[in-house]
Amino acid sequence: MQGFNLYNEPVDISEDFRDFKNTYYLAGDLGSFDPPSGRGTIIYNRYEYSTRLAFNNMLGRFLPVPANEFPGNEYAASPELPFTVEDYENFFIPELDSNPLNSPEFSRIPSPA
Repeated sequence: MQGFNLYNEPVDISEDFRDFKNTYYLAGDLGSFDPPSGRGTIIYNRYEYSTRLAFNNMLGRFLPVPANEFPGNEYAASPELPFTVEDYENFFIPELDSNPLNSPEFSRIPSPA
């Protein structure tokens, strides 16, 4: 349904990942991690998309770049952002059966005599 200019049309953002004008922040290093609490930080490195040409072969690649904002201390060039890992044992995950007739809804239907 894309390409009809509808108001509720899904937005295709895939072109942004191939645009040479954008700056990309990719997860680079684990800054810190506390296993008992499941909390830590990830250091994101700053890259730009560029090309490499060799023997009739042009490839796209990411190159690290320094910060280009003014003033230079306003934004971190490699931000360190928090994350959390949570235990999934406390969540209910239903077991699925391959035969839908074995579900509880069908077990209450009396069988024909």
